Amino acid sequence: MSLCTKMFSTEWAASWKIFDEECLTPIEENLAQCIDEVDEPCELGCEGLSYCTTFNNRPTELFRSCDYESDSAARIDVGMWQQRGYVTLPTIQKLFIRNISNCSPIMWKTIACTLQIKPCHRQSHVNRICWEDCFSVLSACLDWEMMGETTTVAKVCSAISVRETDAPCISLDPYLSPSINPYMDAVTRPCKTYPCGPSQVCHVNRSCDSSNDCKSYFCSPGCKLGEMSLHVVPAWTYVRIPTGSGQKGCYRVCQCTLQGTLSPFKEVTCITPNGCKVGDKEHDHGSVFYNDCNMCTCYAGEITCTKKQCKISSGVANTAFTSLPCNCPQTYVPVCAWNGITYPSSCLAKCSELSAGNFLYETCESKDPCASNPCSQSEICVPKRKVCLSKLYNICTQYVCGKIFKFTVLNPSDSCNHLPDEPVCDTNGEQHSNLCFMLRHKKQLAYHGPCLPGCNNSGEVCGVDGTTYQSECLALSRMISIDYSGPCITVGLINENPQQQCANFVECPPLAEKDCLGYTPPGACCPICAGAVKMLFSQKQIDRALHALNGQPIEAFTVEAIIRGLQRQVGVAECSVRGHLTLEGDILVLVVPTVVGGPSVLRFEACLREAEKLAILVQRESPRIVSELSLSVLTAATIVHQHVPAAALSASMPSLCTLISSSALLLISRLAFNLMLAV
Repeated sequence: MSLCTKMFSTEWAASWKIFDEECLTPIEENLAQCIDEVDEPCELGCEGLSYCTTFNNRPTELFRSCDYESDSAARIDVGMWQQRGYVTLPTIQKLFIRNISNCSPIMWKTIACTLQIKPCHRQSHVNRICWEDCFSVLSACLDWEMMGETTTVAKVCSAISVRETDAPCISLDPYLSPSINPYMDAVTRPCKTYPCGPSQVCHVNRSCDSSNDCKSYFCSPGCKLGEMSLHVVPAWTYVRIPTGSGQKGCYRVCQCTLQGTLSPFKEVTCITPNGCKVGDKEHDHGSVFYNDCNMCTCYAGEITCTKKQCKISSGVANTAFTSLPCNCPQTYVPVCAWNGITYPSSCLAKCSELSAGNFLYETCESKDPCASNPCSQSEICVPKRKVCLSKLYNICTQYVCGKIFKFTVLNPSDSCNHLPDEPVCDTNGEQHSNLCFMLRHKKQLAYHGPCLPGCNNSGEVCGVDGTTYQSECLALSRMISIDYSGPCITVGLINENPQQQCANFVECPPLAEKDCLGYTPPGACCPICAGAVKMLFSQKQIDRALHALNGQPIEAFTVEAIIRGLQRQVGVAECSVRGHLTLEGDILVLVVPTVVGGPSVLRFEACLREAEKLAILVQRESPRIVSELSLSVLTAATIVHQHVPAAALSASMPSLCTLISSSALLLISRLAFNLMLAV
């Protein structure tokens, strides 16, 4: 068993010292950062420090360890440096310095605070101090008599930092003085102080209205991933951990139980880090590259690309270029595919590699999954819609069956407490811990998930995924942002610029913030202010895991499961994660300010930083991503939000004739479909 594997098993105590000496060195920066991502992930905000006060009042900056213990440790470090006259570094036992009470005292205090509080670089999450800062302070304060003639400042700084001009690093300049940007808005992180037990998961309660008497967080049972690991995953979550052999690319899959233990392991076929060849170009395993205008990734020999229609390679004249994948026309004749997705047209469904037998001419939301009584007589059918990503099994049930529900209605003494805590909201706006409790009280389901404050429970809306929802609350419960009010009536063109993409008869809602950063989702009509990230996933890894587990954890490979997993990585209570599978074949993740409390410049900035954080976690294959089976299939992430000008809501698009034509085609196709059924 490898040393690294032992460290995260029951043998960690006997292995820690040798691991610390041999592995956690500056040249193993990626390994050290990987471990930090588990124990001290980069989180937004720093305040409440009494010694490192210049680090306070920074709600939209990332830190690994902004807490009382680190603040106290920095104070102790400075005291020891003053008393001893030297600094101890990982590669240098004693770095003799002059009296730091007289030589750059503010700089040395800032260094101590930086080493303990650990601010994170925004684009890479590294924590190392910039080479230039190291060179500046040591040139002034190094004790040359004690260090000897063989030591140079450049040599010392090169041992603890990187001299390359484009290498990411932490500059000390911003922390030499207090933050000059006071903020009055509330940006809260309820789970930052780890208020739950050691084997519990802290969840931000985003359904908590400030006007109600409710906790801003709640705790749930979970499992620690390793004897010494601080990372805890929720009960019922499928996780992926390395095999005991330590062989790279080999994993076991198990499920976290309510008792805090991991279910029996099932090994998955090892991942071979094969490269990919596109034309005459070779691409390494894990690399991200572009093929014309499409983002691609190579993962274990599998090439995954978005399905953008590129202008250069479309092979058609500009007048015939539609911008939609496969150059499909801008007609709106929606079809419902077996995977739970409503495509705007059969052309776009076929472009997503679906055959004609895999979709029907109707929207998925208009189809009642319980109409055919799919459950047995002793069970109750309850709609539960989802979007499945697996292509190995053409099964994507849009309902749940359960005997416990009916037995509970007939026998009130039967307990619902032993069922998973999966809150639902009834049509009266009352929240229940699970369906069992709701049916016991003879209520009707409005939507799955907690009851959401600040949204409308009536009135159709069109989601950015091109699906019509019966209410705003229903769409938000499915983690879908709203495109515009009313039913979906068209499909938007696709443009890199965040602007209105549909005809003028679609009335886009006003931007939540003027001149914000945002994005217009592919196929949607209206730009939205949000942090936006597009992610690719590995189809082979999904199908490989399902094959090894006999299709059992199919729920783990839904878009909803991925978005929920990403939501757990967002600590700011005022930001929510939404997402869907786009027409271009990738998953669009939006991090938006919550409605409750109203938007503000600070909240938008915090949500943008959270979106960037999610992208970095996927790009760096953070253990917080790859350890969860649902998230482990994500292979690439790119930030796509950009400036949305105020004029973005005014657009000159196809005329009303296009709408009439699309509506006529929809009516004709439905009539033809009904005639076929009649025959």
